[in-house]
Amino acid sequence: MATKAAFSLLTGNNIYEEDPIIEPILKHLWEDYTDHEQELVEFGKWAGDELIPALWHLDNHAPPQHLYFDPLGERVDQIWISPLQRDLMNKLNEFGINSDPHSSDSLIYHYALGYLLSDAGLYCIFTLTNQVAIILSKYGPFKEEVPYISGAQKPYKYGATFYTEVTSGSDLSRNQTIARKDGSKWLLTGEKYFTSNVGIADYALVTAFEEGSERHIKNLRLFVVPRHREDGSPNYVIRRLKPKIGSRLVPTGEVELKDSEAYPVGDLSLGIYYTVESLMYARLSNSVASMGLAMKAYLEAKKFAEQRVTFGKPIIKHTLLAAEFEEYLDKLRRGVLLGFLAVAEMDKCWQVKPPYNEQYLYARLLTHIAKNRTAELAIDITQWAIEVFGGIGVLSEFIIERWHREAQVTIIWEGTAHIHALEMIETIRKKQAGRLLIERLKDIANSEDLARAEKIISFIESGEAEDVIRKSRHLLRELAIIIENAYLGQFS
Repeated sequence: MATKAAFSLLTGNNIYEEDPIIEPILKHLWEDYTDHEQELVEFGKWAGDELIPALWHLDNHAPPQHLYFDPLGERVDQIWISPLQRDLMNKLNEFGINSDPHSSDSLIYHYALGYLLSDAGLYCIFTLTNQVAIILSKYGPFKEEVPYISGAQKPYKYGATFYTEVTSGSDLSRNQTIARKDGSKWLLTGEKYFTSNVGIADYALVTAFEEGSERHIKNLRLFVVPRHREDGSPNYVIRRLKPKIGSRLVPTGEVELKDSEAYPVGDLSLGIYYTVESLMYARLSNSVASMGLAMKAYLEAKKFAEQRVTFGKPIIKHTLLAAEFEEYLDKLRRGVLLGFLAVAEMDKCWQVKPPYNEQYLYARLLTHIAKNRTAELAIDITQWAIEVFGGIGVLSEFIIERWHREAQVTIIWEGTAHIHALEMIETIRKKQAGRLLIERLKDIANSEDLARAEKIISFIESGEAEDVIRKSRHLLRELAIIIENAYLGQFS
């Protein structure tokens, strides 16, 4: 029997079996659930016994470190990873967290494990790697490396995305990195400001503009940059790692590209499409991880409330708190369902290529809605869980504060609420994805919600542009709630 850690009441428990929500949702949305059920149970046991205690230790005492030079004074830019973290990464590869899509043609197992893992740092390593594996498997180059990047074969390799620059976050048209042709390869020069998985990644997807081209988003190009040059020397300089309030286990740094060797992904003219597609997979990861974090916080709070006695009885039996546990369980049920609904819709079309079909555009719309909604819910639920603990909830010696810190990054990662509101407008106003949403809702939504959804979609499609934008964040949330209401009805 696993030893329970003093900093967490959840350790030593099977987090899959403790979860009151995930099993019926996966059974409903995933036709191959029974083929993977035992793996999920085994993962849940490992997570409760070993993963959660290790994450607490690594976050507090052994995050990644940047080693600039070796003893002989040579610049090496090594990112040192604790052997304990490396063991966790090997174990996740053994569970097949990234290899299943390339053997079963389904993404859902990856996201199911991501939900149970739900550490904004460690899962980010595998989210980024999954993005790279999918993009390279679909468009090349280095298709022969996909078995290693996906974790299907040893030695395990990892991926990253280097998109953000100091002048350009979501607005990639402001990228300053330049690509120039040099024989059979390209050379990239520029600076990337927020490069997660740096130092771990063997291959990075990198955005740039061709030398002399106009800075227009349609001219953005996507390249893959190996960690080392063909001669074995470092292909870029890691300037520094960034301190963060959360997601500490994924090293995030600044990178200087100086004639870094690069290879084009697919058709160069489709760079922006490949880039956005890669972000869709990460946004789905953000959605399920947000709710996984929230579920861990809820379970911690529930175990505490069942044992903490005030005024003669466990606090969970006090009327107000008992009502709040029901309220927050409903929020969890909504968020988990919405996140995996988006995953299930993307699972139907993730292998399609530009120009994307109607199903992909619908899955993209759901992804924008789910990413924003689940992040907001995670912050709300983890903050409430801290309140259940009272004063000890803010102490770093207990794990509950960590789940709230990790949740804070989910609203920022892969686009803020404003970005997803604008992307929602594009998919509805320009791509007509809202029509398919209405068709899906017709058979399952109540008449009031359906009428409201039709009114929202019509307004976004034909309303005055500035008015639509002003109201878009609220509409993004309102559509999420309508979808949740409709699909929750199927479960009841």
